Amino acid sequence: MVVADAGIGMASRKLEYSDAVAGPLRNHAVSAMAVYAAGLEVYPGASSGTPVAKDVGLVGRFASSFEVESKTKDGAQVARGSLNRYALGVRGRILAGDKKDGALIGLEATYGVWAFVFRGLDDVVSDALAVDYKYVRAAADARLPWGPLALLGGAGYMNISSAGPFSDRFPHASIQGVDAKVGAAYAVASQVGVRALLTYTRIFSSAHPDLGAPYIAGGALDQYVIVDLGVSAIF
Repeated sequence: MVVADAGIGMASRKLEYSDAVAGPLRNHAVSAMAVYAAGLEVYPGASSGTPVAKDVGLVGRFASSFEVESKTKDGAQVARGSLNRYALGVRGRILAGDKKDGALIGLEATYGVWAFVFRGLDDVVSDALAVDYKYVRAAADARLPWGPLALLGGAGYMNISSAGPFSDRFPHASIQGVDAKVGAAYAVASQVGVRALLTYTRIFSSAHPDLGAPYIAGGALDQYVIVDLGVSAIF
């Protein structure tokens, strides 16, 4: 009925503008920042045994990072930034085959927020680095068991409706994102497992700026790599 998980890890970020012509549009890179996350899946009909309904549930996820310091190349300006993520939605699970140890397929639709925010730097500069993506994500994932070990994989598509400060500067921008993950889990008890997961997220945009606008660029590429170690439990 309930699947809960929590984890810690490291993440990197690389933001690059393409064809930047006007405005203080800086690139931004963080090689390593400590992150933590938690998630919950609830299947209200799991105990009913009703086909389909027993495998449809609600999902919620939260993740954040500790603040990381970034400096301009000349060291004259310092900013402190952090990554924050939230998502809520629905999830369905499909057991491939008749056996309980068969492959498990997950289908998910969520609404979420993915934000990288700053403090301590001039607003004109920090807003060029900050993002606040609001998105609807469709995704599929799979769990392939092999005894106590299971291989994990998945991919998703993000339809991004706005990006906070980026959208303020490029109101006509089109923004999309894709992600993929691979990993493994190991059952240490009948209801408890540990896992390791590598996730790559790629968010890309075409700015479509107006001629003569204060900010002109072709677009931006915002990439994240997250390595996560965690524990999960089922009830």
